[in-house]
Amino acid sequence: MNATSKIEQSTLAMAGAIEQPAWSNDEYHADRSAVSCSVLKQILRSPAHMKAYREEENKETNSRLIGTALHAAVLEPDMFEQNFIEWRGGNRTGAKYTQFTEDNAGKSILKSDEMTRVLGMRDSILAYKEYPIGKLLKEGINERSVIWTDAATGVRCKIRPDNKNPYGMFDLKTTDDARPFAFVKNCVRQLYDIQAAMYQEGELVATGEKLDFYFIAVEIEAPYSTWVHQASAEMLASGMEKFRKALDAYKTCMETGEYPGYAMPCSIVEWPRYA
Repeated sequence: MNATSKIEQSTLAMAGAIEQPAWSNDEYHADRSAVSCSVLKQILRSPAHMKAYREEENKETNSRLIGTALHAAVLEPDMFEQNFIEWRGGNRTGAKYTQFTEDNAGKSILKSDEMTRVLGMRDSILAYKEYPIGKLLKEGINERSVIWTDAATGVRCKIRPDNKNPYGMFDLKTTDDARPFAFVKNCVRQLYDIQAAMYQEGELVATGEKLDFYFIAVEIEAPYSTWVHQASAEMLASGMEKFRKALDAYKTCMETGEYPGYAMPCSIVEWPRYA
């Protein structure tokens, strides 16, 4: 664990009240009092994209369903058993499926192939031998929401680390290839750097602890291999720069009520070397 510097202590002193509500995952995503990492990622594309994303933020998709199921299976196994059920009748169509949904109202339904995938990824993560992931996930704090007010902008922010333990924070990520040279492309494309930096900042403000940040990358196809990646200092620095830029843009949108699209969306197509 790294010691908190004088500058960081000053930042903590200026920060607003810290909240750690006992929210469910749905309650966390439904909240609009604070801005999440997912929203800030969108505003880096354009404020218009952020506004559109917020309007569709809670829309269920197949990939989101599997991701939510995996998080529950790994981090909250009791809730997984209560809230997810397997449909063994093929596609989600027909009278039998309609009756099945009525008989299991309130539960999320996974097709057999989806359930197999979720359980395969879960078992791979918990069986990881190079690092005691299963033990850390069991003994750490899972799915805890944190809200704080950013001292520089006054923007209320929120995070929900998958797991926090004395060694660091862990976040589950699904991927088609967990190897470093492939996963880093996901990190760049999906802006995982801003997530790592924002989560580290939130925990610093909330607890005074500057924790290392790790991604647990698990492949979505058999054999569902797992690889753990630590966010480097360079990655965290890049993410913090983007986090500050996104917060400034978000503050401007909240003050003006304006959500512009791309700035000067006109350019020359530069032909790539590989072509």
